[in-house]
Amino acid sequence: MRSILQYVILDNTVQDYLFFVVAILFILLLRRYLATYIAGFLFRLLHNPSWKTGKEVFVNLLKGPIHIFILLIVA
Repeated sequence: MRSILQYVILDNTVQDYLFFVVAILFILLLRRYLATYIAGFLFRLLHNPSWKTGKEVFVNLLKGPIHIFILLIVA
């Protein structure tokens, strides 16, 4: 008897679907921290002393687009 995880639905196994859902949930849980880290790294990399904005403003402006970028890469 085959395992439930080995059943094929639309040419994919249930195990493949389960892996995809877990990966999406994992990224949804960690994207806030990951986006903050990436934005902070970009600030350190691109920072110009003549800028009038601080690190907090820069990070807050980049968090949203980085969230979307992370979701697109995972999907």
